[in-house]
Amino acid sequence: DRVSAMAKKLEWTAACALTVLALVLHVSRFQHAGALWRDEAAAVGLATQPSLGEVFQTFPHEAFPMVFPLTLRVWTGVTGGSDTALRAFGLLVGLGLLGALWWNAWSVSRHPPLVSLALLAASPSLFQHGDAIRGYGLGTVFLLLAFGFLAASFVRPRRGGRIAALITG
Repeated sequence: DRVSAMAKKLEWTAACALTVLALVLHVSRFQHAGALWRDEAAAVGLATQPSLGEVFQTFPHEAFPMVFPLTLRVWTGVTGGSDTALRAFGLLVGLGLLGALWWNAWSVSRHPPLVSLALLAASPSLFQHGDAIRGYGLGTVFLLLAFGFLAASFVRPRRGGRIAALITG
């Protein structure tokens, strides 16, 4: 029992350390990402069309579901849409990825997401593409939440979990 308690403590310590590392890396990406690159600027350009009708009219040329430009439109409407504000949006999406990993692990197994954190939390691709002002990060958050709601509904069957999985998926 003592070994089990030590293993559990080590598991939580490692998961917290990986989370802190990931937080530091996300903040570092936010601080040093620089100006928007071409695809990010195009996404912002689409989201900030003068009218919502123009967003829908221009949308067929976009690679992401409408949820992303609409979310970005709301964000720029609230924050003003400076590069710093847009990078903060990317940071929040990146932090949302970490939150989704933790929520999924806790809702399914009541354990920390050690394997998920080890595989994803310090992945350079996750920072480069997940925190970018593109739909990859937000899509990944919704995908993780959909799988988490679905897995949780298998462990603890509830109609709300299946509905949440359907909505987020």
